[in-house]
Amino acid sequence: MEHARDLSNATLPKITDTLHITQDSDELAKVTLKKLGDGNKAVFEELMPAHELYVKNGIDGIKQCANERRPPLPEAVVKGFEQAEQGKLTGDKALMHTGAETMLYQEQLVTLQKSAYDDAMFQKALQINQKWSEGWLPTFGMAQPNKIVFDAACSAKGAPFLEMHGGNLGDKAWRWNFAKTTVQKFTDLVANQPGVINSALGKIANAGIAKVGIP
Repeated sequence: MEHARDLSNATLPKITDTLHITQDSDELAKVTLKKLGDGNKAVFEELMPAHELYVKNGIDGIKQCANERRPPLPEAVVKGFEQAEQGKLTGDKALMHTGAETMLYQEQLVTLQKSAYDDAMFQKALQINQKWSEGWLPTFGMAQPNKIVFDAACSAKGAPFLEMHGGNLGDKAWRWNFAKTTVQKFTDLVANQPGVINSALGKIANAGIAKVGIP
């Protein structure tokens, strides 16, 4: 989102236009920023209250109140919580992972699809980004690879990261594989490098607290 915002406010889109990368580069940057924001907002509004409810009232609270929401909590999210809860009670880590993936499927292929990826202009931006980020010509900072950085500053310098080639996030099947691989990478880091993850999460949480002015 920061990259899209920088592009939409810079002179770079005019440069890329003269190179015939796209005649809509400025618009594409603005649409990308908006749709990423729309997607993040939709996922947050769907899942954050559910997680808070689970922490306060457990799985019974989820099952009892799922249909009271407007809109109701999706069945896949309820099922994911049930699987994760059962895995937690039995010590079955594989079932806990399955629960997370069940909710991830809802997040990626339903909620984000509707709120962001169905947008035709956003699809065009993702296709162009893939073409140029994986090509041999210089992109002058316009294109970015499909990369997840497990660091509060989103900087891969010295931090673990996951980068995948050969597809763009607008492709449902490719995005689903990318999302599952990301979850597995995160799970492995939690098991093998918990200090790295805890430090990053702590920085993110503290930044959020400072931003909203909580003492």
